[in-house]
Amino acid sequence: MSDPRPDRWTGERGPNEWSAGSVRTEAWGGVDADRLDAVCRQYRISALYVFGSVARGEAASTSDVDLLYDLELGAHLGWEIEDLSDSLAEIFGRPVDLVSRAALHPLLRATVLEEARVVYEA
Repeated sequence: MSDPRPDRWTGERGPNEWSAGSVRTEAWGGVDADRLDAVCRQYRISALYVFGSVARGEAASTSDVDLLYDLELGAHLGWEIEDLSDSLAEIFGRPVDLVSRAALHPLLRATVLEEARVVYEA
């Protein structure tokens, strides 16, 4: 059965994988806020932002979610970045691409920061 509500990322109608779960904000409804908060605390993420096609409202049903993150002062992610990525993909229901603000390429920095939308802040 089709869900009459459009997918919040793509605007497409049909089965809506984003309609279940806790609503963090109106813009990011469907993301389980408690799970997101727990994962961000576990990995010492101080802020998480979405950018790219999802933030611009241009995502297709096959689009991944581009995420920019800031770490708490003194925090470091080594190989744990893979576990963080897997956890966030579960929460968002799609593959994710993670990039730290510190690692943003200088030529892309302004564009990414301009379109970044807050998903989580400690």
